[in-house]
Amino acid sequence: MKKVLLICGCIVLALAAVFGGIYFGTPGGKIISTSASIIGFNSVEELNSKASLIIIGSPEEDFLSCKPIIEYNDSGRYGQFYTMRKLKVDRVLKGDKKYESIEVVETAAAINNDPLKYQKDIMTIEDYRVMEKGKKYILFLDKNEAGQNYIVGVYQGKFNLDGQDTVEKNAVEENRHYRNLKRQALEEYEADISAEVSVTE
Repeated sequence: MKKVLLICGCIVLALAAVFGGIYFGTPGGKIISTSASIIGFNSVEELNSKASLIIIGSPEEDFLSCKPIIEYNDSGRYGQFYTMRKLKVDRVLKGDKKYESIEVVETAAAINNDPLKYQKDIMTIEDYRVMEKGKKYILFLDKNEAGQNYIVGVYQGKFNLDGQDTVEKNAVEENRHYRNLKRQALEEYEADISAEVSVTE
């Protein structure tokens, strides 16, 4: 009887190790997208008009290593949330040319909904995709009431340039509006982009 129990115990432990490895070994958590009322931009000219600063740059730190800012409403639910990202500025296309680095608001925050998971979920607004460390982006920026630089139109004013952001690449394929805006931005700033990025999508 003891021998049977010992064998059963070993099987249970083995299964736990296998399934635990599959569950906890999965990189990243899930994306939780929340709806919001945002301004739509139909052309790169409209983005240019709204943006007070346009740059080519890359995040210096991984998104999950940055501290999220999360506010809660009176009922205890998530209210406003965002994460400040520091970017290395490679080129300023519009605005003050003095920037070597800049902090930008990303409308996303890493949260831990399940204490049994080591992965953090990422909460975003309107399917915004976070920027990846070291990847090159063109950003259309403006300042909010707090004086922070934010991306115009949430996701509409951010485009990966080196073709290395696979998550954004999928978004471009799925969203015709976003795809058209990106095409226009690449054409509008082709010379500046070519000077900073050797490979583009």
